[in-house]
Amino acid sequence: MLRAALLVSLLILLPLWGIEHCKLSYDGVSGHLGLLKCRGLSSNSTYRVVLKNHSSERVFTHFHPQRVDYLPFAVPRWWSGRVFLYLYRDGYLLAKVPLKVKKLKVRVSRIRFGKHPHPEVEKGKKSTDGKGFQYPSVRRLLKTYTPVRFYERRAIPPLERYKYITTPFGSERYINGVYHGFHKGVDFAAPRGTPVYAILSGRVIYAGWMPLTGKTVIIDHGWGLMSLYAHLSEVDVKRGEFVRQGEVIGKVGSTGRSTGYHLHLGVYLNDTAVDPLRVIKLKLRP
Repeated sequence: MLRAALLVSLLILLPLWGIEHCKLSYDGVSGHLGLLKCRGLSSNSTYRVVLKNHSSERVFTHFHPQRVDYLPFAVPRWWSGRVFLYLYRDGYLLAKVPLKVKKLKVRVSRIRFGKHPHPEVEKGKKSTDGKGFQYPSVRRLLKTYTPVRFYERRAIPPLERYKYITTPFGSERYINGVYHGFHKGVDFAAPRGTPVYAILSGRVIYAGWMPLTGKTVIIDHGWGLMSLYAHLSEVDVKRGEFVRQGEVIGKVGSTGRSTGYHLHLGVYLNDTAVDPLRVIKLKLRP
């Protein structure tokens, strides 16, 4: 794992009452979650981790951390090459660190649908929120930001036993021969009705039907971290409900645009999709 110290030595940029010291925990692969593991943070301050490449940037905001805490950030899956990481406290630049990002190695996923891809597809059914097309609605939800963090030190797998992965994160997707971007989650094959568990605690911000993902649940874990559970046969939670890690939020199915029974798990940080398997392996809090 690539690790580098953030040496906050430019005292001219820092107030005299405190100095942060952080270490970078990031494996250098695009589409993966990284962490700044920090000491000396101010619990009354707002920290921003900003990633910039040659053409764009990503901003990850963290309110009122613990004095010893981890600040997460996410590198977009299509980024590669030289990236700069900036750490700010209340608008003051604390550090600038160069990162070398390797592009995630992916496979090609080719999917074919007929007129009726699967018996659980409900023809012509509109999304619960009244939108005929799901993508803009999902993007708005994933950009929701809650300044309080709910999640535990580690995430847990969403299924108890069935961990056979049919489609990994980042796969290039072709549907009926047409390119449809990359796979923004992980697909776990499992029998219909298998319980699905919340990987972390948080508040349900969506629980309903969407045309592509079928019966879907989205949980807000705070600080911009979201988890999405798709193609469910049953939804066992309601919008606005607070769920605890390990609570059953639905059952495996094949609703929406699906070719078989499976769970699609997506994880996002400030609307940036990251590999859920990487998130499950990380220790997210001290």
